[in-house]
Amino acid sequence: MPSESSSRKSSKGTVQIKISNERLQLVFRYAGQRYYLSTGFSDTVANRKLAEMKARQIELDILSENFDQTLGKYKPESLIAKVKASTPPPQPTEVAVSLIELWESYIDFKRSSLSPSTLAKDVKRVRICINVHLPFKTLDKAVAIRDWLIANKTPNSCKRILTQISACCDWAVKSGLIEENPFEDMATDIKIPKASKEDADINAFTQEERDRIIQAFKDSCYYKYYAPLIEFLFMTGCRPFRCCGLGMEAYC
Repeated sequence: MPSESSSRKSSKGTVQIKISNERLQLVFRYAGQRYYLSTGFSDTVANRKLAEMKARQIELDILSENFDQTLGKYKPESLIAKVKASTPPPQPTEVAVSLIELWESYIDFKRSSLSPSTLAKDVKRVRICINVHLPFKTLDKAVAIRDWLIANKTPNSCKRILTQISACCDWAVKSGLIEENPFEDMATDIKIPKASKEDADINAFTQEERDRIIQAFKDSCYYKYYAPLIEFLFMTGCRPFRCCGLGMEAYC
């Protein structure tokens, strides 16, 4: 008797993983048509992760209207050959594991331990960088990715992104998805200019300057309604965008 999950219809853009003939199968609907794609994988923990990566790729392509209706783009041979081959490929350049697929799998694994602010800020920033901005999106282009980040990002941002991508690849190695981390130690080679560190230092107002600023707002006929906000920011050290967030929460 089929299980509840196997009998439930998949909605548009949602890819389900089922078992057919003891092999993992991807099932989904697109443009009114139901698709069945066999992965060729037996049902193991590692193979489930590979199937989930391929399912997410199909979902992203459907959402971005880049879906390949011939299914040729999603055939399992490439991922099996590059990630699970018993013998190494003839040339390293043939290893073309998708960086965005690894990143999404890594974040799914880490999601329960990440704070909402980290997911909304840091994770989203890296996802957009990989999925939208990077001209290279596979692990065999690690050096080209590093060079592009150096040329197009600040040293601080470049170092943070490389650190996070390297952590993702470390996880993938431990999970048996890839054999080695091509981004290992790349972030340590990025040197932060001394000027950048100095520019980041806070040049605070003196107490006298603080009081004069607050009083100027209170005395202004045009801006006096800002005085309570300015005083609150000074007295608490709250950042303006955090204060706006508090205001929205109070309003809601």
